[in-house]
Amino acid sequence: MKMTVKQLYLIQLANILAVAPRIFTGDCQGEVGYKVYMNRNVAKTYLDGYTQAFPEDPKWAEYTQKHDMIYAEVNVQTTAQLAALPPEKQAEITERIAAIDTEYADTIAKHKTLEIERQKTLDDIVEVDLYQVKPSDIHIKGDDAWQIWDTLWNDGNGIISKPDESKAAEV
Repeated sequence: MKMTVKQLYLIQLANILAVAPRIFTGDCQGEVGYKVYMNRNVAKTYLDGYTQAFPEDPKWAEYTQKHDMIYAEVNVQTTAQLAALPPEKQAEITERIAAIDTEYADTIAKHKTLEIERQKTLDDIVEVDLYQVKPSDIHIKGDDAWQIWDTLWNDGNGIISKPDESKAAEV
């Protein structure tokens, strides 16, 4: 079925369906399995194109690793934990972060520009052939099942089809 969706939806769909056996209870076989795996292949094409078009700069990974290491060294994971440190320790951390930010200023600027381009691409609307499955045909497992369901539903414009109200009225 032709669907009009944002490219972001296809990226999310590719990531979810890449691990279908870990997401869905039971085996994804038969007609439902076919639809799920065909959708995965379509979505993966968009994910592959996206990752090739917007490769991550190795300097960005280096920057984030150094940045995160400063907080890891003092076992700080939240702003509340940072605020609980003595003022002199907070100042030391802020100084170290500022030094890394200065060292990687060009990398940070490039990354911000790349993120703007990425977001524009993710917001692009495309028409794509995807198969819909009935809500009763798939069962999502795990603590974040509702988030996955919400993503697959995509405000009624996803691979989970809307219930047929004419049949529901008959019941």
